[in-house]
Amino acid sequence: MTLSRMTRALEATKHSIVRISWISKIYILIDIACVVLQVIGTVTMAYGGADEQQKAINLVAGGLAFQLVAFVIFVLLAMRIHYRLNQDPTSVSSRVSWRRYFWMLYVVSVLVLLRNLVRIVEFVQGSDGAVASHEAYLYVFDAVPMSLVVLLYTVFYPGQLMRGARRTDKGAADAMRLMDHENA
Repeated sequence: MTLSRMTRALEATKHSIVRISWISKIYILIDIACVVLQVIGTVTMAYGGADEQQKAINLVAGGLAFQLVAFVIFVLLAMRIHYRLNQDPTSVSSRVSWRRYFWMLYVVSVLVLLRNLVRIVEFVQGSDGAVASHEAYLYVFDAVPMSLVVLLYTVFYPGQLMRGARRTDKGAADAMRLMDHENA
């Protein structure tokens, strides 16, 4: 949702290869599909027989892998918008400091990707694998990255960019009205 809102605030919808109104919807549907796969895999793991355990692990890992691939595509989409904004700035993007919000989005994305990658390894290794049997991995690759995500979103809250974009847009409109009034 952050990417679509930032893109709208910067009036950069023309720079996206995917319709901005679809981005959030697509990724919400992907998240739902991934969660459903993981739930089916987890339920199968808990209630299925010994012969279904590998199928259950594959379902969970497949849901996580699908989420990982979708997230990489999301990052590439964000990078394209970022690149195009640098090449062809909009009137709003030329008056607002927006780049740090995209870099924050990339850092957050890498943290989430790292977490998902470790979760895939955890499920593929099974319950007696290194990741599942050592609590330190849980802290290092789950708690720390997600804490950093929260911290980054607190420091670089995208709402600040959106408010700044509205303010500069309003300021430009006020300046145009003032110039029109003076010329009349």
